[in-house]
Amino acid sequence: MKIRLRRRNPRSSERGFAMLVVIVLLAIMAALAVGNNVTIATLQRELRLIERRQQQRVGVLSVTNAPISVKPPTPLHPPGSTVLSSNLPQ
Repeated sequence: MKIRLRRRNPRSSERGFAMLVVIVLLAIMAALAVGNNVTIATLQRELRLIERRQQQRVGVLSVTNAPISVKPPTPLHPPGSTVLSSNLPQ
């Protein structure tokens, strides 16, 4: 009784290694995508918080620093009138 030894094809081990590399690269890409989503969500929360604080600060400032209602100054010469150099104040 003879026992036959199967010879492994060197190509099959190369294909297996290439498949492993592809899977590892896909796993790294997926991890980066998840990390980016988490970071974006955190930044959005911080941005909302900063915006709320600024709106509260501006709301307080606009109440305390509200301008006094003042009449606009009247022009020296009404519109439509001609100004002569002799009529100008000196």
